[in-house]
Amino acid sequence: MNKLPIRPSKTAPRGRKLLLAASALALTSLSLTSMAAAFVSDLAPEWLTPERPEWNEYFAIDPVSERPANPPQVDLTDGITLKTTFYGSIAGFNAGKLYVEAVMAPKAYEMKYHLRQAGISKWFSEAQNDSLSRGLIENGEIKSLYYQVDEFEKDDDYRKVELYRHSPDERYKIWSEPEYIFKHPVTPEQAEGTVDPLSALALLGFAAMPAGIEPCDRIVEIYDGNRRFNFEMEPAGYYEFRTKRKGRYKGGAWRCKVSHVKIAGYREKDMKEKPKADSYVYLGVVPAEIRTMNLTYFPVLLEGKRGIIKAKLEPRDTVFIKADGSEIAW
Repeated sequence: MNKLPIRPSKTAPRGRKLLLAASALALTSLSLTSMAAAFVSDLAPEWLTPERPEWNEYFAIDPVSERPANPPQVDLTDGITLKTTFYGSIAGFNAGKLYVEAVMAPKAYEMKYHLRQAGISKWFSEAQNDSLSRGLIENGEIKSLYYQVDEFEKDDDYRKVELYRHSPDERYKIWSEPEYIFKHPVTPEQAEGTVDPLSALALLGFAAMPAGIEPCDRIVEIYDGNRRFNFEMEPAGYYEFRTKRKGRYKGGAWRCKVSHVKIAGYREKDMKEKPKADSYVYLGVVPAEIRTMNLTYFPVLLEGKRGIIKAKLEPRDTVFIKADGSEIAW
Protein backbone atom coordinates (compact mmCIF):
# COMPACT_ATOMS: atom_id res chain seq x y z
CA MET A 1 0.00 0.00 0.00
CA ASN A 2 1.22 3.47 -0.79
CA LYS A 3 1.06 5.92 2.06
CA LEU A 4 -0.43 9.35 1.51
CA PRO A 5 1.99 12.20 2.17
CA ILE A 6 0.99 13.89 5.41
CA ARG A 7 2.70 16.11 7.90
CA PRO A 8 2.14 16.35 11.64
CA SER A 9 -0.93 18.38 12.50
CA LYS A 10 -0.97 21.14 15.06
CA THR A 11 -4.68 21.89 14.92
CA ALA A 12 -7.78 19.79 14.31
CA PRO A 13 -10.58 20.96 12.04
CA ARG A 14 -14.19 21.14 13.28
CA GLY A 15 -16.06 19.20 11.79
CA ARG A 16 -28.30 -0.82 24.81
CA LYS A 17 -26.35 -5.18 27.70
CA LEU A 18 -23.31 -5.64 25.73
CA LEU A 19 -23.98 -5.19 22.05
CA LEU A 20 -21.65 -6.48 19.44
CA ALA A 21 -19.02 -3.89 18.89
CA ALA A 22 -20.25 -3.85 15.31
CA SER A 23 -22.57 -0.98 15.95
CA ALA A 24 -19.42 1.01 16.48
CA LEU A 25 -19.09 1.17 12.73
CA ALA A 26 -21.78 3.79 12.92
CA LEU A 27 -20.03 4.72 16.16
CA THR A 28 -23.16 4.36 18.23
CA SER A 29 -22.69 1.34 20.53
CA LEU A 30 -19.13 1.20 21.82
CA SER A 31 -18.72 2.86 25.20
CA LEU A 32 -16.57 5.78 24.18
CA THR A 33 -14.23 7.78 26.27
CA SER A 34 -14.54 11.48 26.77
CA MET A 35 -17.33 13.44 28.39
CA ALA A 36 -15.46 16.68 27.76
CA ALA A 37 -17.04 20.09 28.02
CA ALA A 38 -20.80 19.75 27.58
CA PHE A 39 -23.99 20.98 29.13
CA VAL A 40 -27.33 19.52 30.17
CA SER A 41 -30.40 20.72 28.33
CA ASP A 42 -33.21 21.98 30.53
CA LEU A 43 -36.41 19.99 30.39
CA ALA A 44 -38.90 21.33 27.91
CA PRO A 45 -41.92 23.03 29.52
CA GLU A 46 -44.85 20.67 30.14
CA TRP A 47 -47.14 22.84 28.04
CA LEU A 48 -44.88 22.67 24.99
CA THR A 49 -46.28 20.71 22.05
CA PRO A 50 -45.19 20.63 18.39
CA GLU A 51 -48.24 22.69 17.46
CA ARG A 52 -47.05 25.72 19.45
CA PRO A 53 -44.74 28.26 17.77
CA GLU A 54 -42.30 28.07 20.70
CA TRP A 55 -41.51 24.47 19.70
CA ASN A 56 -39.02 25.68 17.10
CA GLU A 57 -36.98 27.45 19.77
CA TYR A 58 -36.51 24.28 21.82
CA PHE A 59 -36.26 21.59 19.17
CA ALA A 60 -34.61 21.31 15.77
CA ILE A 61 -37.04 18.63 14.59
CA ASP A 62 -40.75 18.14 14.00
CA PRO A 63 -42.44 14.80 14.82
CA VAL A 64 -44.92 13.40 12.30
CA SER A 65 -47.58 10.75 12.82
CA GLU A 66 -47.17 8.90 9.52
CA ARG A 67 -44.15 7.21 8.03
CA PRO A 68 -42.85 9.17 5.01
CA ALA A 69 -44.32 7.80 1.78
CA ASN A 70 -41.53 9.25 -0.38
CA PRO A 71 -38.19 9.38 1.46
CA PRO A 72 -35.50 11.67 -0.02
CA GLN A 73 -33.53 10.21 -2.93
CA VAL A 74 -30.09 11.17 -4.24
CA ASP A 75 -28.15 10.90 -7.51
CA LEU A 76 -25.47 8.22 -7.19
CA THR A 77 -24.21 8.53 -10.77
CA ASP A 78 -20.51 7.69 -11.17
CA GLY A 79 -20.33 6.45 -7.60
CA ILE A 80 -17.85 3.94 -6.21
CA THR A 81 -19.56 1.08 -4.37
CA LEU A 82 -17.92 -0.48 -1.34
CA LYS A 83 -19.02 -3.88 -0.06
CA THR A 84 -17.54 -5.66 2.93
CA THR A 85 -18.39 -7.83 5.93
CA PHE A 86 -17.05 -6.95 9.36
CA TYR A 87 -16.52 -9.95 11.62
CA GLY A 88 -16.98 -9.21 15.30
CA SER A 89 -15.33 -10.78 18.32
CA ILE A 90 -15.47 -10.21 22.07
CA ALA A 91 -12.57 -11.51 24.15
CA GLY A 92 -11.61 -13.64 21.16
CA PHE A 93 -15.04 -15.25 20.79
CA ASN A 94 -17.33 -14.90 17.76
CA ALA A 95 -19.84 -12.09 18.22
CA GLY A 96 -21.53 -11.80 14.82
CA LYS A 97 -21.26 -9.93 11.57
CA LEU A 98 -21.89 -6.48 10.18
CA TYR A 99 -22.67 -6.25 6.49
CA VAL A 100 -21.79 -2.88 4.97
CA GLU A 101 -22.53 -1.39 1.58
CA ALA A 102 -21.73 2.20 0.74
CA VAL A 103 -21.90 4.21 -2.47
CA MET A 104 -19.80 7.38 -2.57
CA ALA A 105 -20.57 9.51 -5.64
CA PRO A 106 -19.21 12.94 -6.56
CA LYS A 107 -22.30 14.77 -5.28
CA ALA A 108 -24.13 12.27 -3.06
CA TYR A 109 -23.80 9.11 -0.97
CA GLU A 110 -25.82 6.20 0.34
CA MET A 111 -24.85 3.84 3.16
CA LYS A 112 -26.42 0.65 4.47
CA TYR A 113 -25.52 -1.65 7.32
CA HIS A 114 -27.04 -4.85 8.67
CA LEU A 115 -26.02 -6.10 12.11
CA ARG A 116 -26.52 -9.78 12.92
CA GLN A 117 -25.29 -10.95 16.31
CA ALA A 118 -24.02 -14.46 17.03
CA GLY A 119 -22.01 -16.41 19.56
CA ILE A 120 -21.08 -14.74 22.81
CA SER A 121 -22.88 -11.48 22.11
CA LYS A 122 -26.24 -13.29 22.06
CA TRP A 123 -25.75 -14.14 25.73
CA PHE A 124 -26.35 -10.46 26.41
CA SER A 125 -28.57 -9.28 23.61
CA GLU A 126 -30.61 -10.60 20.68
CA ALA A 127 -30.50 -7.27 18.89
CA GLN A 128 -30.51 -6.91 15.14
CA ASN A 129 -30.15 -3.61 13.38
CA ASP A 130 -30.75 -2.47 9.82
CA SER A 131 -29.85 1.10 8.95
CA LEU A 132 -29.83 3.29 5.87
CA SER A 133 -28.51 6.78 5.32
CA ARG A 134 -28.29 9.01 2.28
CA GLY A 135 -27.47 12.61 1.57
CA LEU A 136 -25.57 15.15 -0.49
CA ILE A 137 -21.92 16.09 -0.77
CA GLU A 138 -21.45 19.81 -1.36
CA ASN A 139 -17.96 21.31 -1.52
CA GLY A 140 -16.65 18.31 0.37
CA GLU A 141 -19.24 18.61 3.13
CA ILE A 142 -21.74 15.89 4.03
CA LYS A 143 -25.36 17.06 4.09
CA SER A 144 -27.60 14.39 5.65
CA LEU A 145 -31.08 14.02 4.18
CA TYR A 146 -32.40 10.64 5.30
CA TYR A 147 -31.62 8.28 8.19
CA GLN A 148 -33.63 5.10 8.78
CA VAL A 149 -33.19 2.63 11.65
CA ASP A 150 -35.01 -0.64 12.23
CA GLU A 151 -33.79 -2.25 15.47
CA PHE A 152 -35.21 -5.45 16.93
CA GLU A 153 -34.44 -6.99 20.30
CA LYS A 154 -37.49 -9.10 21.22
CA ASP A 155 -41.13 -9.33 20.13
CA ASP A 156 -42.09 -6.43 22.36
CA ASP A 157 -38.78 -4.60 22.25
CA TYR A 158 -38.07 -2.83 19.00
CA ARG A 159 -37.46 0.62 17.57
CA LYS A 160 -38.16 2.11 14.16
CA VAL A 161 -37.04 5.61 13.26
CA GLU A 162 -37.04 7.69 10.09
CA LEU A 163 -35.31 11.06 10.22
CA TYR A 164 -35.59 13.09 7.03
CA ARG A 165 -35.61 16.36 5.13
CA HIS A 166 -35.72 16.97 1.38
CA SER A 167 -33.22 19.83 1.42
CA PRO A 168 -30.31 20.77 3.70
CA ASP A 169 -32.11 24.06 4.38
CA GLU A 170 -35.26 22.39 5.71
CA ARG A 171 -36.04 21.43 9.30
CA TYR A 172 -35.79 17.74 10.08
CA LYS A 173 -38.92 15.64 10.49
CA ILE A 174 -39.04 12.40 12.47
CA TRP A 175 -41.37 9.41 12.52
CA SER A 176 -40.81 6.80 15.19
CA GLU A 177 -42.39 3.66 16.57
CA PRO A 178 -42.82 3.51 19.49
CA GLU A 179 -43.51 7.23 19.41
CA TYR A 180 -40.71 9.19 21.02
CA ILE A 181 -41.61 11.69 23.75
CA PHE A 182 -39.41 14.78 23.44
CA LYS A 183 -38.29 16.09 26.83
CA HIS A 184 -34.68 17.22 26.53
CA PRO A 185 -34.31 19.93 23.89
CA VAL A 186 -31.82 20.09 21.08
CA THR A 187 -32.11 23.55 19.60
CA PRO A 188 -31.81 24.45 15.92
CA GLU A 189 -28.52 26.17 16.68
CA GLN A 190 -27.12 23.01 18.27
CA ALA A 191 -28.25 20.86 15.36
CA GLU A 192 -26.93 23.15 12.63
CA GLY A 193 -24.24 21.53 10.50
CA THR A 194 -24.69 18.08 12.01
CA VAL A 195 -24.97 14.68 10.33
CA ASP A 196 -26.77 11.50 11.28
CA PRO A 197 -24.81 8.68 13.03
CA LEU A 198 -24.39 6.57 9.91
CA SER A 199 -23.36 9.50 7.74
CA ALA A 200 -20.76 10.21 10.40
CA LEU A 201 -18.90 7.14 9.20
CA ALA A 202 -18.25 8.82 5.88
CA LEU A 203 -16.71 11.78 7.68
CA LEU A 204 -14.79 9.81 10.29
CA GLY A 205 -13.52 7.06 8.06
CA PHE A 206 -13.88 7.84 4.37
CA ALA A 207 -13.31 11.47 3.50
CA ALA A 208 -9.93 12.95 2.66
CA MET A 209 -8.32 15.55 4.88
CA PRO A 210 -6.64 18.80 3.83
CA ALA A 211 -2.94 18.69 3.07
CA GLY A 212 -0.86 18.40 6.23
CA ILE A 213 -3.70 17.12 8.39
CA GLU A 214 -3.63 13.54 9.70
CA PRO A 215 -6.74 11.43 9.02
CA CYS A 216 -7.21 11.04 12.77
CA ASP A 217 -7.61 14.78 13.30
CA ARG A 218 -11.39 15.02 13.00
CA ILE A 219 -14.41 16.25 14.92
CA VAL A 220 -17.83 15.21 13.64
CA GLU A 221 -21.00 16.80 14.96
CA ILE A 222 -23.92 14.35 15.09
CA TYR A 223 -27.68 14.57 15.65
CA ASP A 224 -29.91 11.48 15.62
CA GLY A 225 -33.22 13.31 16.06
CA ASN A 226 -33.07 12.82 19.80
CA ARG A 227 -29.55 13.52 21.03
CA ARG A 228 -26.79 15.82 19.96
CA PHE A 229 -23.19 14.66 20.41
CA ASN A 230 -19.75 14.78 18.85
CA PHE A 231 -17.27 12.12 17.91
CA GLU A 232 -13.74 13.37 18.24
CA MET A 233 -10.74 11.55 16.85
CA GLU A 234 -7.11 12.08 17.70
CA PRO A 235 -3.91 10.40 16.51
CA ALA A 236 -2.79 7.33 18.46
CA GLY A 237 0.07 6.02 16.33
CA TYR A 238 0.56 4.18 13.08
CA TYR A 239 0.23 0.41 12.66
CA GLU A 240 1.39 -2.00 9.95
CA PHE A 241 -0.94 -4.92 9.21
CA ARG A 242 1.20 -7.84 8.02
CA THR A 243 -1.43 -10.61 7.98
CA LYS A 244 -1.20 -13.30 5.31
CA ARG A 245 -4.80 -14.37 5.70
CA LYS A 246 -6.83 -14.18 2.51
CA GLY A 247 -9.31 -11.34 2.28
CA ARG A 248 -7.76 -9.31 5.11
CA TYR A 249 -6.23 -5.88 4.85
CA LYS A 250 -2.48 -5.74 4.56
CA GLY A 251 -0.55 -2.51 4.84
CA GLY A 252 -0.25 0.59 6.97
CA ALA A 253 -3.05 2.25 8.89
CA TRP A 254 -3.45 5.22 11.16
CA ARG A 255 -4.68 4.37 14.68
CA CYS A 256 -7.24 6.91 15.90
CA LYS A 257 -8.65 7.22 19.39
CA VAL A 258 -12.37 8.04 19.33
CA SER A 259 -14.13 10.01 22.06
CA HIS A 260 -17.85 10.58 22.58
CA VAL A 261 -18.74 14.09 23.68
CA LYS A 262 -22.36 14.57 24.77
CA ILE A 263 -23.83 17.96 23.96
CA ALA A 264 -27.62 18.05 24.43
CA GLY A 265 -30.76 15.93 24.54
CA TYR A 266 -29.60 13.76 27.48
CA ARG A 267 -30.87 13.18 30.98
CA GLU A 268 -28.61 14.71 33.62
CA LYS A 269 -27.54 11.31 34.98
CA ASP A 270 -26.57 10.23 31.47
CA MET A 271 -24.51 13.35 30.99
CA LYS A 272 -22.63 12.58 34.23
CA GLU A 273 -21.99 8.93 33.38
CA LYS A 274 -18.27 8.29 33.28
CA PRO A 275 -16.57 6.58 30.36
CA LYS A 276 -16.12 2.81 30.61
CA ALA A 277 -14.05 1.93 27.60
CA ASP A 278 -11.52 3.18 25.11
CA SER A 279 -12.35 2.98 21.43
CA TYR A 280 -10.08 3.03 18.40
CA VAL A 281 -10.47 2.94 14.66
CA TYR A 282 -7.65 2.06 12.27
CA LEU A 283 -7.78 3.83 8.92
CA GLY A 284 -6.18 2.25 5.88
CA VAL A 285 -5.94 3.83 2.44
CA VAL A 286 -8.28 2.97 -0.43
CA PRO A 287 -6.49 1.65 -3.57
CA ALA A 288 -5.09 4.51 -5.62
CA GLU A 289 -6.97 3.66 -8.83
CA ILE A 290 -10.36 4.35 -7.23
CA ARG A 291 -9.37 6.85 -4.57
CA THR A 292 -11.45 10.05 -4.47
CA MET A 293 -11.81 12.94 -2.05
CA ASN A 294 -14.98 11.28 -0.76
CA LEU A 295 -13.42 7.84 -0.47
CA THR A 296 -9.80 8.08 0.59
CA TYR A 297 -9.62 6.08 3.81
CA PHE A 298 -11.47 3.03 5.08
CA PRO A 299 -11.74 1.49 8.60
CA VAL A 300 -9.67 -1.70 8.56
CA LEU A 301 -10.18 -2.43 12.26
CA LEU A 302 -12.46 -1.15 15.02
CA GLU A 303 -11.46 -1.90 18.58
CA GLY A 304 -13.07 -1.35 21.97
CA LYS A 305 -11.18 -1.99 25.22
CA ARG A 306 -12.72 -2.15 28.68
CA GLY A 307 -10.21 -3.39 31.21
CA ILE A 308 -8.80 -6.64 29.86
CA ILE A 309 -11.83 -7.28 27.63
CA LYS A 310 -11.40 -6.35 24.00
CA ALA A 311 -14.04 -6.22 21.28
CA LYS A 312 -13.04 -6.09 17.63
CA LEU A 313 -14.53 -5.61 14.21
CA GLU A 314 -12.41 -6.54 11.23
CA PRO A 315 -13.47 -6.38 7.57
CA ARG A 316 -12.89 -9.28 5.21
CA ASP A 317 -13.24 -9.66 1.46
CA THR A 318 -13.66 -5.95 0.86
CA VAL A 319 -14.57 -5.09 -2.72
CA PHE A 320 -14.68 -1.73 -4.46
CA ILE A 321 -16.91 -1.58 -7.55
CA LYS A 322 -16.40 1.13 -10.14
CA ALA A 323 -19.23 2.82 -12.01
CA ASP A 324 -18.48 0.63 -15.05
CA GLY A 325 -18.96 -2.53 -12.96
CA SER A 326 -15.30 -3.52 -12.71
CA GLU A 327 -14.10 -4.62 -9.29
CA ILE A 328 -11.00 -4.11 -7.20
CA ALA A 329 -10.57 -6.39 -4.21
CA TRP A 330 -8.38 -5.83 -1.20
